[in-house]
Amino acid sequence: MLEAGAAAYNSTITPVGLAEWKWNNFYISVGKQFEVILIPTESLNTEVIPYSTHVFNADYENDLFMLNAKLFQIIFEEDSNLGVRGKADINLSWLSLRQTAGVYNLESGNSNTQPVDMFSHTTLIFSPNIWRWKTARYQPFIGLESIYIKHSGKMGIDPMNPAIFTTQNIAPYSSDLLNMEVGFLVNQFKISYRWVKINVLDTNVQNSCNPDFYSILPLRHLEIVWQFWN
Repeated sequence: MLEAGAAAYNSTITPVGLAEWKWNNFYISVGKQFEVILIPTESLNTEVIPYSTHVFNADYENDLFMLNAKLFQIIFEEDSNLGVRGKADINLSWLSLRQTAGVYNLESGNSNTQPVDMFSHTTLIFSPNIWRWKTARYQPFIGLESIYIKHSGKMGIDPMNPAIFTTQNIAPYSSDLLNMEVGFLVNQFKISYRWVKINVLDTNVQNSCNPDFYSILPLRHLEIVWQFWN
């Protein structure tokens, strides 16, 4: 498939488009987008920032697993930013694993360093289809979730600042969050007891450069999820 067009901004015409190719379980696409974002400033005004994004995307998918890789370059008026994201899913009758990760500041020394340097999000559900649970209507499971975020330190996220983002030089910092749950799986239904921020890591979950930030406290709760399928 091939798409082509143009975007107009301040009397400037920018070509945009998308080219896709699919063969069996493989998928590849190349595209260019043009967007405009509004960023609040410290003077309570709004700054308009136009930018273009070049994207190369590759996928492979079958009944058991899926792989995705995306390379992108964000081009501003005076600088650019290069990043990469990846995703992998494994779906078995007794195991479900999903991994998503991204790096946003592959180009060093530019003035448009992104607030998040890298992240990783992993979810795992282990539900053995053995013994009496082979024919039962339910299956016990154990679930784990890991969230890791590394902030660049070149641009901080401060909710107490009217502009939200602060450009002062700060030390890079990271956050680690580990969750766990145990329960039962039924067709289109899940009931579990969930631990948010288990004490194995014993670290602060810091998502702001403000020194008065509040770390996420350990939580325990019963969770019931219904899944509605077509």
